[in-house]
Amino acid sequence: MARFSEKARPKGIKVDQDKLVKQVLDDLKDDEEALTDWKAEAEEGWHNYYSQVTEEVKEFPWQGCSNFFVPATAIMCDALMAMMFSRFHLPKPFLSIKPTTEDMVDRAKKVDHLLNFQFREELKIPYEIDGWALDTLVEGVKVIMPHWSVDKKIIRHPRTISVPVQIQNPSTGEFITQMEEREIFDETEDRIEAPAITVPDSEDFLYPPILKDLQSCSHVIRIVYKTWEDILEGKEDGLYYNVNDDLEDALMENFLENKTIQEIKSGRIGVEQALDRKVIKIIEWYGRWDMGKGRRNEEVFV
Repeated sequence: MARFSEKARPKGIKVDQDKLVKQVLDDLKDDEEALTDWKAEAEEGWHNYYSQVTEEVKEFPWQGCSNFFVPATAIMCDALMAMMFSRFHLPKPFLSIKPTTEDMVDRAKKVDHLLNFQFREELKIPYEIDGWALDTLVEGVKVIMPHWSVDKKIIRHPRTISVPVQIQNPSTGEFITQMEEREIFDETEDRIEAPAITVPDSEDFLYPPILKDLQSCSHVIRIVYKTWEDILEGKEDGLYYNVNDDLEDALMENFLENKTIQEIKSGRIGVEQALDRKVIKIIEWYGRWDMGKGRRNEEVFV
């Protein structure tokens, strides 16, 4: 399922899709294998945080000889979380813009108001940071993805119109035409663009095994999970172009079960997974690719 449609492709640019798909799948395999040890440690970290003893209970030389369990992971993580919460939630405003000259005072106030609104109301930074912080303390790594969000919203505008109505006179039986006011709604589509952040699950954000920093890496991979309805919406937005019944049948036969780490976290807090809501695995590959016609190392999103 190609990421961009034929209409969105720049004219004169030909992409060897088979070669590109092979590169994406090879990168996915290498990156997932590199995370094997980390995933095992992360699962153990969540077991420790939730006080779920996974070691075998000893019964020798007497029953209960080593059953004493100290939730050290939970104690340390919760203590650090309390200190982090105070830094993210107490400052009001969240950030402050100071003018450098007298004529910049009014502008600084406007920028201050705008940024605080975006950080607290649009980005919801303090609330997103809460989940990010706990996962970072338990798992050891967590990524925040800033991006530009584009959303569509249908707005209904009411207006009043006059329509002719036939009314029968009960005494004479004659019909009289009168004008009656009625309210109708006009619908318009509003495009809402705003900054946003996403905190993906650590096991769903992959990168090359040998990496100094994200800026210099050859690619990153994000795995997302969508329903068939999500994919149909993507087709309407021009995101996917080979969406048909055959694809639906193939995807429905290979829908995904829940992920291991998420099962541990969700099961502990009493969240029941919706087994009838089939989820499909989508690989999003961000990297550089030779697009031809002198466009080497072009940044692409597959």
